[in-house]
Amino acid sequence: MRRLASVVCAMSLLLSAAVGSAAETLIELPTRAGVIQPFLLREAPNPVGVVVLFAGGHGRLGLHREDDAVKLDWGRNNFLVRSRVHFTDQGFHVLLVDAPSDRRGEAGMLDGFRHSAEHMADLAAVLQWVNDRFGLPVWLVGTSRGTESATALALHAGTGIQGLVLSAPMTRENRRGLSLLEMTLDAIHVPVLLVAHRQDACRSTPPEGVEELEVALVHAPRVQVQWWEGGEAPRGEPCQGLTPHGFLGIEREVVQGMSGFMSANQTR
Repeated sequence: MRRLASVVCAMSLLLSAAVGSAAETLIELPTRAGVIQPFLLREAPNPVGVVVLFAGGHGRLGLHREDDAVKLDWGRNNFLVRSRVHFTDQGFHVLLVDAPSDRRGEAGMLDGFRHSAEHMADLAAVLQWVNDRFGLPVWLVGTSRGTESATALALHAGTGIQGLVLSAPMTRENRRGLSLLEMTLDAIHVPVLLVAHRQDACRSTPPEGVEELEVALVHAPRVQVQWWEGGEAPRGEPCQGLTPHGFLGIEREVVQGMSGFMSANQTR
């Protein structure tokens, strides 16, 4: 069956940092005229694929060098940012995408940039870099507002990617960007995993929105929903990362669930 539901409890600046067992590198890739697209690269020792991670909110991580290490100014509490070690533990190289050099103001990648032609041009260059360097299956993984970037790129890249993973997906209208339900989801033709916490209280990512997404992804060859519960007591507002919205306390298990889906659906 196509649909399954599961309930489960160029120019580079090379900067190495010890985070867990893998080194991290900051890459600064020229994309559009005069624009640099930064991203953090974390390599797995025996890779089976690559995940391109999109944090939520404004997405302006502020990746930079400090004391011979890769640091970030914002986003440490974001689910995907703090969980990147778990992806490499599962055998996936990690690319963590920052805002480009022309989006370093307060709004970052909000206010329509995440589905813009400029963003797609930057990310197409990132995908080309990944394919040239690794030649491995590439998965797009977004959380919260980052699901807008991931979905827009999936539509832009078509079958040039292996699949799409959306955690706490944006399904309600918001003036700072699109709801995924406003996008042409019937044009997605790759496997899609939807990941949600039943206690997510963020107004933009309600659990019931996941079921609406599942229905709308009519041409994805496989759509699976992973529902999660429990974890640690929330520390912050409902749309912040240290809450059920960010899978607080169950990060490793959630990434293992994502990785299981990705490994089972790789075709090249």
